[in-house]
Amino acid sequence: SLFFELLVNIAFAAIHRHLSQRVLVVLLVVSGLGLIYVADANRSLEVGNYWHTMATCAPRVAFPFLMGVWIFRHGPRLPRLSSAWAWPLTLMVVPLLAWHPLGYQDMYDIVLVMGVFPLIVWLGSAVRTHGLTTAASKIAGEVSYAIYIVHMPLFGLLLAVLRRVAPHWTQATYAGPLAILLVALFCLALDHFYDKPVRKWLARTRASRPMRSNPGTVGSP
Repeated sequence: SLFFELLVNIAFAAIHRHLSQRVLVVLLVVSGLGLIYVADANRSLEVGNYWHTMATCAPRVAFPFLMGVWIFRHGPRLPRLSSAWAWPLTLMVVPLLAWHPLGYQDMYDIVLVMGVFPLIVWLGSAVRTHGLTTAASKIAGEVSYAIYIVHMPLFGLLLAVLRRVAPHWTQATYAGPLAILLVALFCLALDHFYDKPVRKWLARTRASRPMRSNPGTVGSP
């Protein structure tokens, strides 16, 4: 799924100047229909993370990405909302993801991905944070993408260690929250000691490269 995210960003960089309102709406409708088909065919949207379901990633990535573009470009502008909105909007996601309605997972997933999550993003775009909310948002933002990238191998490694060292922990109620905390701390360290230094190094490397002169302008006043 990360591979498809790279593809959709590359595609957007190539065509965004030509992505008119009409074209954007058409792509949203097409990718939305594809998303509904994927949910119906698989009885949920929990697909695309293995090779045999790789093709399902296309609508899964395309619709949310294009919806984000639409919200940014053409979404109705909200008045600025106070920091108090940040916490309920964030915490709203927890029960939504924790609930798994038996027999209706496909419909539930579609409603979340096509309706509820865009609404949360749209409302969140109007929130202006300060103080503790800003600090918490900054930390969450820094750690979130690292968690998204490495959580599967890390959870697998933790589970393998627990099964060998303390197998009874794998069934303990506190094992899940503890694993999430450990992964979050690891990802925060990964962002601080690896990702940021690498990005700074890349920025310095790019800035230090001499600009290529245009042969047609050499010698001009």
